[in-house]
Amino acid sequence: MARDGKSTVSIGGIAIVAENICFPLLFFYYACKSMMSLYTSYPRTLEVLVRLRELRFTSGDINFISSVFDSCVIVIFNLLVCRGFLIRKSLHHVPKGLLNILIPLIATFFYLMYSISKSSSLQWNSILLPENLLLSSRIFGVFFALLGMLISTMATLNLKRSFGIFVQVRKIETQGLYRQVRHPIYLGYILNWLALCLLEPKAYNLLITSITIPLTLFRAHLEEKELAAYSSEYREYIKKTPFIFPH
Repeated sequence: MARDGKSTVSIGGIAIVAENICFPLLFFYYACKSMMSLYTSYPRTLEVLVRLRELRFTSGDINFISSVFDSCVIVIFNLLVCRGFLIRKSLHHVPKGLLNILIPLIATFFYLMYSISKSSSLQWNSILLPENLLLSSRIFGVFFALLGMLISTMATLNLKRSFGIFVQVRKIETQGLYRQVRHPIYLGYILNWLALCLLEPKAYNLLITSITIPLTLFRAHLEEKELAAYSSEYREYIKKTPFIFPH
């Protein structure tokens, strides 16, 4: 038992360093990297937009614009996370329980995998859908991305300084989008990840999404268990507010 306790404290120390230093720097790095990619592709983007406006575009132009929009989704997602890190209350106390440490760590690592995939040239990073289905897929992808970014942004603003990777008992937020569902930020994230799969239907994106969504839902349940144990207000909130999808 003592050894387990020491292991938890040791991993908890890693958790504090990860949330306060490592993850903010990584999300900022990949946001900057994607922005540089968008900047270098800006001249071609203008050319393609002109051809789109004149209705003389090619399938390669559609692929390029989809990739640009995909990068925009990743930039906005990473910057939203960075903003949350900047204004949040710092993590000072070791989270309790290995699951409460490991699941958020693993889930956050997989969030970063979307950014890493943009620079990957592996075979499983090639488009899976046939050409005749790509346009429809990408139209739905744009819709999901815009909706996901809107929800994520509004929910992050609603959360104020209570943002964090690990569960800590902070002020419980029940206003704004939190009146509609208990985890609107995760709802926005899920829509963004589905959008990435539709915009760039690659084996890599599909694999990461199939892992990331269950991890995120499990993470949300862990958070609720901790908050419900602490707050009777949160227990009442659970009874009257949907989990992640509005009714």
